[in-house]
Amino acid sequence: MDEIIKRITINAEIEKVWVYITDSEKLAQWLMPNNFEPRINKKFELECPGHKDETHEDETIECEVLEIVPYKKLEISWYADSIGSDTKATINLEQSGDGVTITLIHSGWDKLDAGVKNKRDEYDGGWQTFINQNLVRALGQ
Repeated sequence: MDEIIKRITINAEIEKVWVYITDSEKLAQWLMPNNFEPRINKKFELECPGHKDETHEDETIECEVLEIVPYKKLEISWYADSIGSDTKATINLEQSGDGVTITLIHSGWDKLDAGVKNKRDEYDGGWQTFINQNLVRALGQ
């Protein structure tokens, strides 16, 4: 299965976008409630209310900060019971004229069982909403 890639260029300062992906409260405004801290090897959880897994309970996504390059890159591991294996989510920022290009890459789907293809498709739609709608709205665009 292919990785998920979402890319958008918005008219915002890179410093402001960085705060919205590395500050726990700002992150919760567009992604999910969390206990995130921007430190390498820091484990944290994302609470997925309204996203039901097979047991019809809210899902907790277990993550760990793998890499941080200030104002450029945040990479985290991503484990959800509904997927059943670790994947990786990377957000890259790049100055683009007066704006910022935000690229989200959710990788690791290729090592998963074909039975989770429907979950990959759900995540594809979810990331579309999180990046292209929620983050843009949170940034005041």
